[in-house]
Amino acid sequence: MRNYVRSFMNGESARQFGVMAVVGVVNTVVDFGLFNLFRGGFSWGLYFSLSLAFVLASFMSYLLNRRFTFGMRASGARADEGAGFILVNVIALGLTNGIMWLAELTFGPLTPLGENVAKVVAALIILAPKFAALRDVVFKRALAEKAEDQA
Repeated sequence: MRNYVRSFMNGESARQFGVMAVVGVVNTVVDFGLFNLFRGGFSWGLYFSLSLAFVLASFMSYLLNRRFTFGMRASGARADEGAGFILVNVIALGLTNGIMWLAELTFGPLTPLGENVAKVVAALIILAPKFAALRDVVFKRALAEKAEDQA
């Protein structure tokens, strides 16, 4: 376990985490923009709006993280990567919906501001575990191949 934690404490992991954070900010802006458009502009349901915005932003996240965070060519994507990315994001979506549900349960019906605050809290909670899952599960094989090519 100690070695695993240490694997996050190097320059490459710090760079990847920083790039993922920037990509995350871009994705979050898209996610929140779509969520508020669906919720306020189209008056769609809370969980449908939350889920659709999350799915669309997650697709963009896959493309941006693959290319910029982990430095892989777009043409090298594999089905196992896509499936892993979908699984990680389904779990993240479940956690996000769960946090939204807990916020509603705790505070009652949320205002638009309250919904957005709950989304921020959810995004912060899932950030580090999502980075670990992307690095160590989704892109693990491609990162190993990339390291072999550079050696």
